[in-house]
Amino acid sequence: VTILPQKQFVERIAGDYARVIVLVPPGADPHTHEPTPKQLEDISRASVYVKVGSGIEFERAWMDKLSGVNPRMTVVDSSTGIQLISSQSDKGSSADPHIWLSPKNAKIMVENTYQGLARADPLHKAEYRANTDSYLRDLDTLDADISHEISQKQIHTIMVYHPAWSYFARDYGLLQIPIETDGKDPSPTGIEKLIRQAKEGNITMVFAS
Repeated sequence: VTILPQKQFVERIAGDYARVIVLVPPGADPHTHEPTPKQLEDISRASVYVKVGSGIEFERAWMDKLSGVNPRMTVVDSSTGIQLISSQSDKGSSADPHIWLSPKNAKIMVENTYQGLARADPLHKAEYRANTDSYLRDLDTLDADISHEISQKQIHTIMVYHPAWSYFARDYGLLQIPIETDGKDPSPTGIEKLIRQAKEGNITMVFAS
């Protein structure tokens, strides 16, 4: 898999029937990370690769090479069926790749992951289905809990360092105010505006990456 959240998806579905390798480990930057020789060796023996599929930089740069290292492995696109949100920037229009930050999207990613694992290992398909259904119920509970908390606390605006929360904000009726734009820190005027917005919106916390 590409990123850490997907590791939980696969482990919840496949249990002991899969060993999961995360190519962009915690702390690594998906914009600049390159697979290590050991990871390429692991890829050469992998049965399945579950990609995020939403335009994450690491996959755009490396997916062709990873597939070339092991043409036999099943490649699963976990973003199939997810409506991508486009974001405008100085560099033009592109989709926000952070689809996994919405429990509703996570459910679609989990279902897509199940379909891929069931294709690659039909022998354990029934167990994978039961595990998937159990995990989907957990994600429904999480979604309901988040909705309840946000509604109860009357939260409408969140301030974030990097504008990664578009899908989460859409699902729960929130406005995200990003500090960084196009990878650049704000100007002194921009900082003044952010402080003003934080005071007006009663924002007492910033979500850092």
